[in-house]
Amino acid sequence: PAVPANGTLYTTGSAYDTFGDSIVSYQVGLAFTDSRLNTSTHYYYYIYAANSTCIGGPFYYTTSSLNGNAFTNCAAPLLPATNITFTPGYNSITITATYFSIYLKPETK
Repeated sequence: PAVPANGTLYTTGSAYDTFGDSIVSYQVGLAFTDSRLNTSTHYYYYIYAANSTCIGGPFYYTTSSLNGNAFTNCAAPLLPATNITFTPGYNSITITATYFSIYLKPETK
């Protein structure tokens, strides 16, 4: 992304550049929680030091940023699997169900 511009006070949620990036947090502190995210999505973060106590500021340290990325978790299904049926074949079994998205192969006994 583009580096922040000295003299520009960014607000949380504001557009940051033409790539679709936005300001997640502009604060003094050691931690923040970004809670406006979609599930199962990869997010990248670029953190810049700022000094907003100067006349004409804030001023940003843009030589380098603290970078990180993470995936959000996948949401759990809202409904359980229902209407399950097993149809045996010669050397196979067909499993059908409503809201069934994972197929597990059991141990043979």
